[in-house]
Amino acid sequence: MKLVLSLSLLLCLNALCAQEQMVRQSLRYLALGDSYTIGQSVALNDRWPMQLKDSLVARGTKFDLLKIIATTGWRTDNLINAMDAAKLDSSYNLVSILIGVNNQYQGASISKYVPDLVKIVDRAIALAGNDTAAVFLVSIPDYAYTPFGQGTFNPTKISAEIDIYNDLMDSVAKEYGIKYFYITAISRQGLNDKDLVANDGLHPSAKMYTGFVNEILKSIVIEFVQKVNENQQVDIKIIQHRDTLEVNSEETLFSIEMINMEGQSVLSVLNLNDSQVLIPLNKIEKGIYVLLVKNKELKTIGTKKIVLR
Repeated sequence: MKLVLSLSLLLCLNALCAQEQMVRQSLRYLALGDSYTIGQSVALNDRWPMQLKDSLVARGTKFDLLKIIATTGWRTDNLINAMDAAKLDSSYNLVSILIGVNNQYQGASISKYVPDLVKIVDRAIALAGNDTAAVFLVSIPDYAYTPFGQGTFNPTKISAEIDIYNDLMDSVAKEYGIKYFYITAISRQGLNDKDLVANDGLHPSAKMYTGFVNEILKSIVIEFVQKVNENQQVDIKIIQHRDTLEVNSEETLFSIEMINMEGQSVLSVLNLNDSQVLIPLNKIEKGIYVLLVKNKELKTIGTKKIVLR
C-alpha cells in the first residue's frame, strides 16, 4: 500500500533533531585552537565546536568523543606544544583548526605562522588516520569589529593583518587540499549587530558562533552523513516523478528527512509504517539534497543524494 504524505506532515521540520541516531561509524571530533574554539565568554554548549556536534547529532550522527584543545591567548607555537603534551592517538575522524589571532595580537613574526600552521595541519592529518578529508581550517574572526577592537589605536591595521593571516591559512589549505571555511565576513557584522559580540565586548557571542556552524554545515553535514552510512545494507530505491518522490525500501520506514546543501532540514516526516512512500514535491525547491531514511528503531537505514530539477 502506498502512503501519500499529507501537507500537514510537511510542516514537521526537524522533528527528529533531539534524537541521537545509531550509524555505522561514530564521530570522534578534535577541535584545536584558542579563545575562539574554547568559547571565551559564552556557555559551554554555545561554543561553536559544541554547536557543530549538536547539529551533527541532530542529523543522525552518533558521537563518541568531542575533545577541545584550546586556551585563550594561545599562539600557533602554544598549540603545537599543547598537542605534544596531550599525547593524542590517531582515532579522530573530524579535526578542526582555528588558530592565529594571538600571533597577530601579540605581534609575533608573521614569517613563523605558515611553518607553525603546517606542523599543526600535519599532526591533525596524522591524528585523523591520514585522512585529509577529515581535517578543516576555519578563518580567523576580525576583532576590529568589536567594541574592544574599536577602542584600539588602529582598527584598520588589525583588519588588514587578519586578512594576511587568513590568506596564508587559505594557501595552506589549498596546498593540502583540505577545506577552509571563511567565517571572517560574519565577524565583521559585529558593529552592526551587537548581539553577535559577547558581553566582554571582544569575543563572539553564541549567535555569531551559530553563524560559523551554519557555514561549516554547508559542506560537512552532507559529506559526513553520506560517509558514515556508506556501508548500509538496506536497499533504498528513489524514483522521481513529476510532482512526487517515491521512496522504496526493503524495510518498513518510520521517518524520512531531506537536507539541503546548506545543511538545513527542509522536510522531516515520521510515524510512517510502510515500505513505499510518496513525498509531494510542490513545496520543495529545485536543488541538491540528501535523503535520510530511518526505521522504527530510529536507525538510519539509507542515505541517498537526490537532484530535484
